[in-house]
Amino acid sequence: MKKVLIILVGLFLLFSTPAIAQQEGVCYDLWCANAAPDGVIYLTEYIPYARVCLVPKIDCSSGFSGVTITVTANESIFGFVPGPGGTNFGIQRFGFNYTGVPSDIFATVTGADAAKAAKWSVVAGPSQVDGFGTFVEVAAPTTKPGDNRQQPLVISICSDVKNLSASDFVVPNASDPAQHFAVHIAGFTTVNGVHYYYDSNNDGILDAPLNSAFFGNCGELTAIELSSFTAKPGNGSVTLNWVTETETDNSGFNILRTEKKNGDYTQINEYLIPSEGSSVTGANYEFSDDSVKNGKTYWYKLQSFDLGGGTEDYGPVEAQPKKVYDFLK
Repeated sequence: MKKVLIILVGLFLLFSTPAIAQQEGVCYDLWCANAAPDGVIYLTEYIPYARVCLVPKIDCSSGFSGVTITVTANESIFGFVPGPGGTNFGIQRFGFNYTGVPSDIFATVTGADAAKAAKWSVVAGPSQVDGFGTFVEVAAPTTKPGDNRQQPLVISICSDVKNLSASDFVVPNASDPAQHFAVHIAGFTTVNGVHYYYDSNNDGILDAPLNSAFFGNCGELTAIELSSFTAKPGNGSVTLNWVTETETDNSGFNILRTEKKNGDYTQINEYLIPSEGSSVTGANYEFSDDSVKNGKTYWYKLQSFDLGGGTEDYGPVEAQPKKVYDFLK
């Protein structure tokens, strides 16, 4: 009898796989405005102009875990005419801080447009981002800033000496402790449907249209919890579960899958999975992928869509479906 129990336990360990741990992060909205180029505040404050999200990065070449920072301008706030022939709307500069020694981390800018992203660099400060103090790190295009704006801006950060977490970068700057992040957004035509103007000649006349401004958190740093995201393997299936704590202007979700760890992801849901939560209450979601083979490993990402068309990816998580024999159920 003892031998039979040992065999059953061994079979259970062989054919069962626990759910993958959730990938978590945190987001912050930037509510405060500082109109460029003369620094006079013309814009309405306390509007979510941009969002900064920090999520774990597990594929650093150094072997340590890192952090990915994604900065997204709120397109529902800004009016712009997309190119060609229109404005090149997007993020032109971003300042953030780091708790440790800047030389211990290395950062790269990535994005949908690889050619534009390659022209960006992240340099150690101290450096000013107009009206919001001095930052330890500043990301900006090295050439032709107006031609290489990012929407969203994605910064991948790794370290040669330690594992990084979001808290390493949620740091008030030394010159103005009320500020944690600041972003320069350019190429817009209106803000909430309003045309703004500035005094280009310093003669007291607002004569030039405002199409560029800086935005920060101005001391109000309220965390928005991201979705938890898990993958549970089954017999010829993988069940994806995620939980949102808050949902602001979220229109829905997609599930992306790849069969290679660093491969290209493909959407597997036929239609957008509708959002069910709100700004004060989140929701629980479940999606079953039944188009998988036992014994094969799959990687998944969760992609959320906001009402302005912006996206945010969570994960990846992995799972390997296996056949579970009846006597183990």
